[in-house]
Amino acid sequence: MPISHVIDHAGQRMETIAEGPVTWADLVAHWEAEVNEGGHPYPELIDGSRASIEFTPQDVRNLVERLRVAANEGPLGPTAVIIRTEFGFGMLRMLGILVEPFCEIMPFRDRVSAEAWLATVRKKL
Repeated sequence: MPISHVIDHAGQRMETIAEGPVTWADLVAHWEAEVNEGGHPYPELIDGSRASIEFTPQDVRNLVERLRVAANEGPLGPTAVIIRTEFGFGMLRMLGILVEPFCEIMPFRDRVSAEAWLATVRKKL
């Protein structure tokens, strides 16, 4: 699977790595694992710097709906995504805009900026 993660329940944080082509099925599998393992309320850093986006704008809308339903059941942690391709950055920015009413997802080009944003957002929690 191109997406793997580690949940630190004591530190209330998730670290995720995405490599290679990431499909809609990969996104769904990751989300389901995150929920099943209880990591979805925690801040998450996704390092997708070695990943390519293989899902569609319709898949993004489907993900928005899944996140909307989950947010109705409880809070979702903020997510910083490191992505280097223009297409990937654009898709994740679109996702971030669509989920703004109920959760925070923000794309970044580098880890330092992503970590800084997560630290700022975490202080608000």
